[in-house]
Amino acid sequence: MVQRLVTFVAATLPLACSAAPAQPAERDGSAADAATADAAPEPTPMPGLCPEGTGVGGVVVFQTEPEALTVISSWLMNAYDPRARPQPVAVDGDCVYMMPTTPVCDPPCGDVYQYVCTLDHRCMPAPQMRNIGEITLTFGRPGMDPDPFITLAASHDIVDPFPLLVPGAEIVARARTGDHEPFTLRALGVATVGPVAVPGGPVFTGGQPLAVTWTPGGQPGVDRVSVKLSSTFDNGPPGDVVCDFADTGAAVIPASMVNRQASYGMALQLGVYRSTAQSVTLTPGCVYLQVTSVDGLQLTPAPIGPP
Repeated sequence: MVQRLVTFVAATLPLACSAAPAQPAERDGSAADAATADAAPEPTPMPGLCPEGTGVGGVVVFQTEPEALTVISSWLMNAYDPRARPQPVAVDGDCVYMMPTTPVCDPPCGDVYQYVCTLDHRCMPAPQMRNIGEITLTFGRPGMDPDPFITLAASHDIVDPFPLLVPGAEIVARARTGDHEPFTLRALGVATVGPVAVPGGPVFTGGQPLAVTWTPGGQPGVDRVSVKLSSTFDNGPPGDVVCDFADTGAAVIPASMVNRQASYGMALQLGVYRSTAQSVTLTPGCVYLQVTSVDGLQLTPAPIGPP
């Protein structure tokens, strides 16, 4: 469980993932596939996000329910970047407290813009952004002909339709240009998770567990959600509580985890994330497609009553 949470935090920052298996990429007769029918076979994808310490790029479909907005983004680097890498510093049940850490080399690597310390404490040239090229996305929305699609070169916001994601529909990302070999990734659409609520009101108390409710998905193959408790402001707690819960619609964040955030006496952001993902290893490293729907609310410290 801890390894799954570490992988999710490192890959999403701050997205969460409870990745369900997606089927390996196959040619389906589309124009995009026909254009590369005579090309070398594409690398075979694998279920879930990239293994820890291997991710160099991604395509993220992020459906934020409070804003009724879907944000789609993509990125690629020439190597894995170990800086500000979240690491678990405490575990309680299904929850982990993650703190951003950066490897340290002795002697230091020098100019931080030119060199970084790797996970095995060796100096290497700082990773650089690369061109991921155009990403063609289809969303598998039934009853719509032709299937909606976008060509993504950087980021894209979609307001209508909302929700964009159809539970169980196949979202396909195809890349044929850029600083990498061609690839095709598939993930499943997920149901919305809202409304997210805290019984008794949007407050938290240090040293007390925090009950959380959401709408269970009931979707085959998507049986986990990630629940995150993080700072609302930059000067708040430096770490995040990240929990991996069964998608039953209710769970409890342990008191020890709540206390780590409550000690700052500041507002916190509670989020519940339902996701699927698929990844593939390319020449630069591992690249993933992640599809997520999130809902949440802001929590304030419970008022302190008279003695």
